[in-house]
Amino acid sequence: MSRLESSARKIRAWLVLKGIRQVEVARDLEISPATVGKFIDGHSKSKRLGDYLIGRGCPRAYLSGRM
Repeated sequence: MSRLESSARKIRAWLVLKGIRQVEVARDLEISPATVGKFIDGHSKSKRLGDYLIGRGCPRAYLSGRM
């Protein structure tokens, strides 16, 4: 498993643990759920999305290379 895959799993697990759905993140930021998924999977970068997740309590280390 690559580093990106590992951190994607950590982000997804953190979201589930906190009861946060990707659709909710997308709605709050007025972006598509696909954009959230691409960010989580490491296929796109977004400081705004990263800052949002950090603000909700996501460990910064999980977002390495995505901001």
